[in-house]
Amino acid sequence: MVRMRKRGEIPASGGQGRKWLIHLEESEARQAPRDAEVRLEAEMAGLLASIESGVLLLDAEGRILLASERLAAIFGIESGRMMELARFPH
Repeated sequence: MVRMRKRGEIPASGGQGRKWLIHLEESEARQAPRDAEVRLEAEMAGLLASIESGVLLLDAEGRILLASERLAAIFGIESGRMMELARFPH
């Protein structure tokens, strides 16, 4: 499938009407980044599950992005509860 979008118009040579500037995009080109994101999330989940000591991933502001189930077990809480803690304001 191809997506076609009119990007603009330009005057035709000799002043005979206008020409359209068209952008064509294959649907697979839009899907590829999403597929890569899904694959990366699956790889990250596998990596987190394989690390025995537990993992906590924070962003630049110190907010929790990811917490492994092993880390939650070390703290003695459910893994879903660990992510709930991320929602509390600092």
